[in-house]
Amino acid sequence: MFNRWQPRTYIIMLAICALVLVVLRVGWELRWSPEYLTAWGNFLTGIGTLVIALGAVYAGYIGIGEYREKTHVEKTKWLSDLFKQLFVDQTFKKIRQQIDFNEMDDIRELLTKEMAWQVRGEMPTFSQQEKDLLDSFTDYLNFFEFVGLLQKLGRLTDADIESLFDYYIRRFVEVDSDNKIRRYLRHLNFENLNHLLNQVSQYVFVYGTLKKGGSRHKLVATSGLKFVGNGKTLGHLYCLPGQDYPAGIIAPASHYVHGELYKIRDNYTHEWLNDIDLEEGVDEGLYARVLREIEAEGKTVKAWVYTYLQPVDPDLEIHTGVFPVTIT
Repeated sequence: MFNRWQPRTYIIMLAICALVLVVLRVGWELRWSPEYLTAWGNFLTGIGTLVIALGAVYAGYIGIGEYREKTHVEKTKWLSDLFKQLFVDQTFKKIRQQIDFNEMDDIRELLTKEMAWQVRGEMPTFSQQEKDLLDSFTDYLNFFEFVGLLQKLGRLTDADIESLFDYYIRRFVEVDSDNKIRRYLRHLNFENLNHLLNQVSQYVFVYGTLKKGGSRHKLVATSGLKFVGNGKTLGHLYCLPGQDYPAGIIAPASHYVHGELYKIRDNYTHEWLNDIDLEEGVDEGLYARVLREIEAEGKTVKAWVYTYLQPVDPDLEIHTGVFPVTIT
């Protein structure tokens, strides 16, 4: 409960007492001399107005404090409800376990079947078990879509989301190594959840035609990204016959892929990542946007990077890990 007798309250009360003492002193000095009656009346009128104003300020201060306290209590309550729904109730237990242990193959297949239905009108056949699993996963998605909506409306801060949901938002990205789930989210307009996932990292690493001087660098230059420095990440880089861009397979390896690290300046530019996804052919399964460790400017950060998903010719590997290839 809000405590009215805080230090500021004592200060206000002391100010009022001091004002009363000033009035008494002036009154004693003026006494009732006729020549001062008019001045005395004007003085009292001004003092009365000042007292009323101070009272209004004090009442407003108390009202604002009580409103903030009430709002804080209400927010704490529904944050507790969200926590309970995700972690305590049994509603999402099965889905959380599958995400925890990266057992998502059955869900991926279901999403692929449903997207085929949505895109091409091919009505799939689902068993009852598949229907139940798809419903459970959709409920899980809707939960985080609601969390994203609360953030958009200003009811949840970034700090609230980080403290309560950061693990499962990041885990969502980690298990979606081929971007099938995020493609599903975009197709079915889970905009708020997609925004939450895009916020997982403030960094983007590019190694091909998105680099400075590359044919697609304009997309980076006009996006609000800030150049951090040159960097590298573990993986292999390949030439693609007949193409003007390379194929980077970003995964644990004994080689490095070299490129440039950028930082997203403003929150809105996270949506620019969707434009890059389109440019990189993510929806066609050409590349996937994944989260990987990047070494740049003497530090290591987690950044978005596009990894190639199609077969490559091992004989066309760029052993220097640098594109474009310099012929010597």
